[in-house]
Amino acid sequence: MRPGVYHGAPRTPRDRQAARTRLPRSASLAGVVLGVAALREARGTLRAMVGPRGTFVLLAFATLASGFGIYLGRFVRLNSWDALLHPRAVLSDVVPPLLDPVAFSKAWVVTLVFGSLFAVAYLAHPRDERERAQA
Repeated sequence: MRPGVYHGAPRTPRDRQAARTRLPRSASLAGVVLGVAALREARGTLRAMVGPRGTFVLLAFATLASGFGIYLGRFVRLNSWDALLHPRAVLSDVVPPLLDPVAFSKAWVVTLVFGSLFAVAYLAHPRDERERAQA
């Protein structure tokens, strides 16, 4: 074995910490990439149905809804199946931040930050030839 080349289990605490964060970071990046791809696909369909302005509004709503979903998952600790298994409990967690933004400022900050980051990732992604022809 060559020195300095990774072979097997992490040996130092720093290596263990890097290994623990590698998978979540990869999963987060994959989620953003797949989300941008889904928005690109939705854009083509929506544009034909509601026009350019309607598409802009719906995609802006989708990015903010994604940011709110990150807040619900990360800070409220809700999972997607909770909506099916415990709908009343989910509503009791979802509705208050929507009705009282001042009291739930953390929810709105997280929603706007992650929604904006997602929107920037979407806008920064280069358009393909098919999208250029539609524009």
